[in-house]
Amino acid sequence: MKKWLIVTILLLLANSATAFMTSGEGCGAGSCTDCHNLSKTEANEVLKQIDGEVVDVAPAEVPGLWRVAMKMNGKTWPLYLDYSKSFLISGNVIQLASRKNLTESHYRELNPVDLSTIPLDDALLLGDPQAKTKVIVFTDPHCPYCSQLHQELKKAIKVRPDIAWLIKMMPIKKAHGKRLKPFYVKNHLSCSMLLLPGGNFRHHPAKPNRSI
Repeated sequence: MKKWLIVTILLLLANSATAFMTSGEGCGAGSCTDCHNLSKTEANEVLKQIDGEVVDVAPAEVPGLWRVAMKMNGKTWPLYLDYSKSFLISGNVIQLASRKNLTESHYRELNPVDLSTIPLDDALLLGDPQAKTKVIVFTDPHCPYCSQLHQELKKAIKVRPDIAWLIKMMPIKKAHGKRLKPFYVKNHLSCSMLLLPGGNFRHHPAKPNRSI
């Protein structure tokens, strides 16, 4: 009886391992997709218990996994399904060599930001108004890390005059928003005031999209 139990366990382990074998370890000389397949139709069937729609399927960077793009609640999310189609993984996949968050990168690719939906009437322009490339920066001048970024932006326009920065206020705390509101209403918060070291304020009238 014990022998049969041991044999059964070994067979189960062997079958499980086969599903995760990479190229050269059970998949022959070719790629894993030569013998492992997953279509959008099949993925939708496997994941039918989830309230969403699979819109794309591709081999994941992690051997033995499929990357499944599922549309849910107006967003498209990268999920991971194993080759046995029995386990669904939701979470970040980090590539150690590059320290890159692959899941986050895929999420951004699947959900590109429509820049035309971002209002820029109240943005502050840092750089040449005729610059070919414009970068939108969301910042809070009361944030010490943002204050460091402001100084780096001033250096950047000297090195890359072909890039201009459109600066929009995004207060991290509600109290910061209240302190910014009077400047917005009266002076639209000038760049020269915003770019002071340490995020200190100084009254200096300016118009939106003014270049300094």
